[in-house]
Amino acid sequence: MRVSPCLRSVDGYLALIACLIFLVAGSHPIVRAQAKRKPKTPSPKTQQKTVVPQLPFLSQHEQALFDEINYARANPTTYIKFLEQYKSYYKEKLVRLPDGHSFVTNEGVVALDEAIEFLKTLKPLTPLLVSKGLALSAKLHLDDLQKSGGSGHRGTDGSKPEDRFSRFGIWQDSVGENIVYDSRTARNDVIGLIIDDGVATRGHRKNLFKPVFKVIGISSGKPIKDKTMCVITFAGGFTEEPQRSGINSPILIQ
Repeated sequence: MRVSPCLRSVDGYLALIACLIFLVAGSHPIVRAQAKRKPKTPSPKTQQKTVVPQLPFLSQHEQALFDEINYARANPTTYIKFLEQYKSYYKEKLVRLPDGHSFVTNEGVVALDEAIEFLKTLKPLTPLLVSKGLALSAKLHLDDLQKSGGSGHRGTDGSKPEDRFSRFGIWQDSVGENIVYDSRTARNDVIGLIIDDGVATRGHRKNLFKPVFKVIGISSGKPIKDKTMCVITFAGGFTEEPQRSGINSPILIQ
């Protein structure tokens, strides 16, 4: 699975731009400093999958991915068992999945073991909410990538993630974007993002478990050369503006 993360935020006029490469795709996180509030987390006793209604603007795969991300956030310790099972698919740096798909990793099982240790340190996080504006932003970039055949977080028009977000509303706190270039099942995708093989800063993983992120958008495209691409967008908050996106109000699911 090929993935690409992007984390962006702004502190006044200062921005730090860095590029990372995971296989072919790149990322360029920017960090915004601001006062942090301790996020409210559900009781550790609540170790069950978050149940949400089917959203009319999400496809079946997008809905499954949304559910899986929230399950991992709400149950990080429980999710370790899925990574432990995933270990059995490794043979040195080669990973061969049960469906016959195989790929070569950069770090081998070392990155997986590190991910497990990371999950052990986490407390349950509140579920992300779905914003249609963020989903539209994700689709905008997905369509652009599919049309151009390119990769990365900068659009062919020069736009960065926060530029695209702003076309559909107003974002708060910080924003992030993950790209999965070979999306398979929701669980495989999330496990891959958590392991974050080959990405020194583990940007995908941080986006999934960043406490300040409260809303999410997902857009999954039709297969290109037998591969499905998926763009996942995150923000600390997002207010849709109907005059920009043509939608009536924020769609938030708890």
